[in-house]
Amino acid sequence: MSWASNDRYIALIAKGQEFNFSEEDVTVKRLLDDAAPPPKVILALLTNALPTQLANNSQRQSPWFFASNLHYVVRHKQHQNGYQEIICCKVRPMSCRGIFAQHLQPSTTTFSSREAHFYEGKLVGRARNKPSFDLDNASQTLAKNTEGAYLNLPIFRADKSRAPAYEVSAKSPEKFQRSRLGALTLFLSDFHKAYGRMAKIELRSFQAKQANLNKRDIDTDYKKLIELLSGKPIMLIDSSEDAAAKDMLAKALAERGVSICSELSSQDGAILHIVKPKDFYESSKLNDPYPELRSRFPKAAIQSCTNESIHLDNSYVTDVLFTELIVKSEIAQGKLLADYPSLPAELIFMLATKHPDKDKKSSIWLCAQVTDQQLKLWEASQTEIVQAFSSATKAQLQRLDSSKKEFPYVIYDSHNEQLMLLEDTQAIAIPNHVELTKLLGQIEHDRQKTVPISLVHEFLTDHPLGPDLASTLEPLLARALGGQLEVDDVAKVHHRSRAEIAFHEHLAKHGHMLNTSLRGKDGPLGGMRDIWYVPDQGLYCAGSKDSPQQTTENFSHIYHLDHAGMSFPDWFISSLQVWHIRHRNPTKIPFVFKHLHEFQKLLPPMTFSAASDEPSA
Repeated sequence: MSWASNDRYIALIAKGQEFNFSEEDVTVKRLLDDAAPPPKVILALLTNALPTQLANNSQRQSPWFFASNLHYVVRHKQHQNGYQEIICCKVRPMSCRGIFAQHLQPSTTTFSSREAHFYEGKLVGRARNKPSFDLDNASQTLAKNTEGAYLNLPIFRADKSRAPAYEVSAKSPEKFQRSRLGALTLFLSDFHKAYGRMAKIELRSFQAKQANLNKRDIDTDYKKLIELLSGKPIMLIDSSEDAAAKDMLAKALAERGVSICSELSSQDGAILHIVKPKDFYESSKLNDPYPELRSRFPKAAIQSCTNESIHLDNSYVTDVLFTELIVKSEIAQGKLLADYPSLPAELIFMLATKHPDKDKKSSIWLCAQVTDQQLKLWEASQTEIVQAFSSATKAQLQRLDSSKKEFPYVIYDSHNEQLMLLEDTQAIAIPNHVELTKLLGQIEHDRQKTVPISLVHEFLTDHPLGPDLASTLEPLLARALGGQLEVDDVAKVHHRSRAEIAFHEHLAKHGHMLNTSLRGKDGPLGGMRDIWYVPDQGLYCAGSKDSPQQTTENFSHIYHLDHAGMSFPDWFISSLQVWHIRHRNPTKIPFVFKHLHEFQKLLPPMTFSAASDEPSA
């Protein structure tokens, strides 16, 4: 297997194998000791070679594809037109941002029938230069072939099938293998099978501090936030010409005590703007209504939403509209209206963005500062940029200089003349996958057996909590056949009350683990909640406010704060405990960066789409 970078081409070959090149300008030499490739190159080579290594393993059982990389099949999808899609997960080693480390990136990719990409007898443009593959059903091997039956493309451009980050259910333990975390677990197992003690991947774990999030406090604070808009008139403008959507939104406003006005009483008032989806304006070649509305009300807080999202009739959508409108009202008025954690006045938060003039390839820096609830937003002058960056350490300057497309977030402490760089490392926080896989495997195994009624009788008569569950268990006993209970009937007993938990613990003790706490605080997914941070390394992760959902679509990322070798400043962790930026969950970065991102969208002469203004609820 090979790996190329600039003028170097590194190949991984079997020990004892010889390579001969006819080209005179190619030299072959072994790379040893200091001349050896860096660890990230070696890991990439070993990962690319994994399908070949596993092909020699006749004990291989899990479904995989030998395409350009190792692909784990998570789902087969049959379309009405007869074409097929194969949804796969792949795992790639990647370099982290901001720290000298690597992370494993589990992602989803789709293979589809090659025939689905023909139009008028020819392959469509996006499929024309894509390699094609043939599938061997017996070995589940997908190999390159010039006229192969599959392409590494979804059938419809906008319909990109995804596998969830993880799906954990005691009732359906097999679903875990169809998630990205399940694929990552298989990858680690396969890597060990392929290389044994020759090479290994070690995942880092941390002794972290934890900032607990109280759901009751969050709900109370969120209610106060919604009350900020109660009694204040909001102008409702419908550019979608959807009377039903307008009526539904007006009703939702009235239920929250918000009145609708026909005209703004002040230039910095608030507007909810109903539009059609972005693709409607693109396909029909109609003008986007947002720029005209912005020109009419240059100082107003405008929040757009599509008529389609309103028709979902979901209070979550309405709440997000409100909270987005609060942030934009704060920008328009130049002051914080909600109850935020305090920030030192000497802090200047800086965000890099492309120059609004498309002819200029340079970047500009936008700044935010909070002083006594007053919010100041501006574009930094060259003098201010030089002053801030003059406080950077050598390593920080190197990081800023090496940033081409994505600069880190910058925080400048003007009082102490210190610079902080904040980045998403792209590394993901995962639960205890070893314990999780073991528990789910045990549950899946035990669900193949029936449950003796003697175990249930024993719990009812001998356990102190047995009588509390009598009304639930006695009907099950009445349906028993041959002294045995169907496992599906027993598994339906919940795992919530003390008696239910005790019952399942009793069964597990006797070899019938059918249900257990997977997503609870003390379960294998318990580490995915709250905020945890490692002060001496500047690493942190903002999880959920309570137990993860059974199906979790996205992983939480690990962030890094470069504070010139120092720990997190006192204000930092509390600045994440703001609930309306991520809708009842903590923010990933200090809350004021949300205001900077919204301020960025208002920069002239950049064109701005109404549909892109809609929150990603």
